[in-house]
Amino acid sequence: MKHRTFCIPALVLLGVIVSLAAPRHRSPSQPGDVARLQVPIGEFAVPTKGAHPHDPAVGPDGALWFTEQMANKIGRLGPSTGKFTEFPLPRNQTPALMASSNLETPSIPPPEQQ
Repeated sequence: MKHRTFCIPALVLLGVIVSLAAPRHRSPSQPGDVARLQVPIGEFAVPTKGAHPHDPAVGPDGALWFTEQMANKIGRLGPSTGKFTEFPLPRNQTPALMASSNLETPSIPPPEQQ
């Protein structure tokens, strides 16, 4: 009987502690709290079908560089022209590894140097 007498207050105390420690739920914010974002979004079709563009990065030249995971290529989208340039990678290179390299010193020469 002593055991039950001790367990009931201990469980009540545990419930009080848990209820005080639980995060307070806030009411949802009103829809007017968020400003509407007005930005143009452009979509481009990558020249190599099924290339699965991935890992975008803006290079020092202002162009959008990206990997083409399923085509073993690196792609470049010129910001002012919208022109794509694709660079095939050697067999022992993978686009994911190339994406982590430094764009300041690319191992693939820019289009104007080819």
